Amino acid sequence: MLFEEAKLNGIELNHVIYSSLIDGFGKVGRVDEAYLVMEEMMQIGLMPNVYTWNCLLDGLVKAEEINEALVCFQSMKDLKCTPNQVTYCILINGLCKVRKFNKAFVFWQEMQKQGLKPNTITYTAMISGLAKSGNVAQASSLFERYRASGGIPDSASYNAMIEGLSIANRALQAYQLFEETRLKGCSIHTKTCVTLLDALHKAECLEQAAIVGAVLRETAKSQHAARSW
Repeated sequence: MLFEEAKLNGIELNHVIYSSLIDGFGKVGRVDEAYLVMEEMMQIGLMPNVYTWNCLLDGLVKAEEINEALVCFQSMKDLKCTPNQVTYCILINGLCKVRKFNKAFVFWQEMQKQGLKPNTITYTAMISGLAKSGNVAQASSLFERYRASGGIPDSASYNAMIEGLSIANRALQAYQLFEETRLKGCSIHTKTCVTLLDALHKAECLEQAAIVGAVLRETAKSQHAARSW
């Protein structure tokens, strides 16, 4: 045990040391060992703080052990440790990555009720998740709320919104966002261009389709040149 080794070497173990070990194991996918460290920590009378729990949750999410992360989150609350902004952001991002958007939205709402503010990464994950799952109205509302609060959408948010609007047959609205994305200097994915182009053709917006087609061809040329180089 780490505790016994530390005693032999005269090292006093504390939250920082245990949390760092849990974080380290989590980052390399060794979540079973991270759990063992936390168990040992509690056995010697050190109760994990919110930072410790966040380290374990982050490791579980990175390993795509999302169900185990949810169990861990409940254990955290059962042990009277209050989740913070980082806790919710870790869970929301993880749930969105495995396409559990409805559950992510539940945590999003819970986070708001606790008076905790999402960070940029969490906004992006939620906007992308809602848009890709077909909840375009909610995604648009969240996108606008984020901008109104002074947030600056990134490439992932723009691409997700353009694709979502295109799939929802809101071609002109998607095209307006496409133009805004270009003006902001954000990259537009090839898949996004193809999805938008298809929506514009269906809506018979031929002028806009020609512009998107030109951008798509230019992107393809650039990618080909980069590979050749």
